[in-house]
Amino acid sequence: STFGKALGNGFSIAALAGKREIMEIGGLYHDKERVFLLSTTYGAETHSLAAALATMKVYEEEGVVEHLHEQGEKLTCGLNQVIAETNVQGYFEVIG
Repeated sequence: STFGKALGNGFSIAALAGKREIMEIGGLYHDKERVFLLSTTYGAETHSLAAALATMKVYEEEGVVEHLHEQGEKLTCGLNQVIAETNVQGYFEVIG
C-alpha cells in the first residue's frame, strides 16, 4: 500500500507499507539483489513529517478510521439495497 497527501493533511509526504518479506528486500540489510521501493522525493521534509504525526494523532484520538469503516458499511448496505430493488444483481457486485 502507498499513502500520500492524506497522511500529511495535504503536505507532501509518502509512506509505503507491505508484507515484511517484500519490504525487507528494499532495505539495506540482506544479501539479495537490491530493490528500489521509494524515492527520496519527500526526503528531509520535516514540516511534512510533523504534519503526518499530527494527522495520525487526530486519526487515533477522534476515531477517524472507525468512522470511515462505519461509513463504508452504510454505503455497502445502501448500494446492495438499490441493486436488489432495481433487479440488477447480475450486473453489479459490491466488494469490500
